[in-house]
Order: sequence, then structure tokens, then C-alpha cells
Amino acid sequence: MAKKKSSVLSNRDPGFLKDLIFRARLIWRLIKDKRVNFFVKLIPIGAFLYLISPFDIIPDIALPVIGVLDDAVIIWLASTLFVALCP
Repeated sequence: MAKKKSSVLSNRDPGFLKDLIFRARLIWRLIKDKRVNFFVKLIPIGAFLYLISPFDIIPDIALPVIGVLDDAVIIWLASTLFVALCP
């Protein structure tokens, strides 16, 4: 029997991608839900607008790694806060 080759892609945790897809679907369904307050719905919308806007708290050009991380932290905080505030 031949041994399987170990690669970086085969060792990835499938739970992370599954959780990401689950969280995106949950947020989308909660945004469409009429029981969720309008102002709470502005949290993920604002985070998405921040992500695509040219304005940045920490510019990507000045501090490349930290500049990308602040975008990821904003998205993570917004999604966590939004799900926590929904009924």
C-alpha cells in the first residue's frame, strides 16, 4: 500500500469554512426577518460598507498586516454583536 501524501490543503479544518458559511447564512436570514429591529440590521450593513469603503481606521498601506486585520476584526465584531442582539 502506498502512503497518502500529506499536503497543506488536506490538513485544513473544514469546520472553519462550514462555520463561516453558516454565519453568513444566519446573518442573511436575520436581516430579512421582520422581528429584528431596523437599527440592529444596520450593524452588518455598516460593517460591509466599512469593508468596501476607501476609509480605513488603520490604512493598509501604512501597516500592511495590521491594516488587513482591523478589517477582519470589524467584520467579526459586527457579526458577533448582530447575532447576539437578535431575538
